[in-house]
This record gives sequence, structure tokens and C-alpha cells, in this order.
Amino acid sequence: GCCVIWKRSTACHVTPIDSSNRRLCGVKICTGTETIMLATVYMPCDTLHDQTNLNEFTEILNEMSSLALAHDADHLICCGDFNTDFSRNLSLHTRALNDFLEQESLCNLQSMPMYDVDFTYESFIDGSRSIIDHVFVSENLMTQVESVSVIHSLDNLSDHAPLICELKLANMYATQSRESR
Repeated sequence: GCCVIWKRSTACHVTPIDSSNRRLCGVKICTGTETIMLATVYMPCDTLHDQTNLNEFTEILNEMSSLALAHDADHLICCGDFNTDFSRNLSLHTRALNDFLEQESLCNLQSMPMYDVDFTYESFIDGSRSIIDHVFVSENLMTQVESVSVIHSLDNLSDHAPLICELKLANMYATQSRESR
């Protein structure tokens, strides 16, 4: 599954977005001057031939586009387990994801100098590694991206390692006294 968690001290207004798909969740973040839609996904497994998985994958991408449009988002951030590695050139999902990124004017941060990720998934069966978890941002947010990194920890029992994307956005936190918490 997927979720979005935010700090109470966030100075902007955060509203959960209803999605008809259990593999997609998101929030609308209003800063007062801008609206950001943050969407997280857990996509179906990648495939070279399975049209059913491709149809579900494409439906989720289309719903993200529709939600961003319906919520009049100035910026879009999409992240999560996309279950596809961009090195898989023959994958049906890779082609669909590349088309989505172009259509929505989203940047694949993997090619950027601030991207420091060696792998996000390691198979428990054969030890193979890949980057199937991603963060994509609107082109108009590219200058705000400070870094993208991964946390490899022995405490993490999952076969996926968490991605950390740091963005420099103004006025995102309010000071709050201990008494008001």
C-alpha cells in the first residue's frame, strides 16, 4: 500500500485527495500562493507481455493526471513503488511511464547531479538490485530539488529501501509552542 504523512507544524493547508484506486493516494498542499499535489503509488509488477498489468498501470497514471487537473495543482510530485526500472527498455511499463512523464512535464530525477541512489530494491531470492522506486517532480519544481538519496539500513526488513527527496520550499513550517501541541 501507500500513504502520505505530514507534520502538524506544516504552515500550509494539507487536504487528503480521494482516489478510486487503492494503489494511489495523495494530498493537496496549499501554501497560500501555490498548490502542490503529492501522489504516492504502489504499481503492479512490471511486465514484457502482460496486458492486464499494463492496463492497471496506465489507469493509475491516468487517474494521477485527472486528480492533478481536478485539484488545479501548480506542481505535481509523484513518488513510490513504480515497479519498473528505466533500464528495462522492452518493458511495457517503462514505455507507459516515459509517456506519462512527457505528457505531464515531469522530470525523472535519476539523470540529475543531486541524485545519489544506487538501488531501491534488492531481491531476497537472488540478490539482484534495481531502481524501481522513484520520485518525479514538475519541471517548475526542478530548481527546488536539493537531493535525492536512499537509506540502506539493517533495521529495514523490507526488500525496498526508502527514498528521500529534499525540496527547498519557502514557508512550509510554522513555529509552534509546546503548550499548543
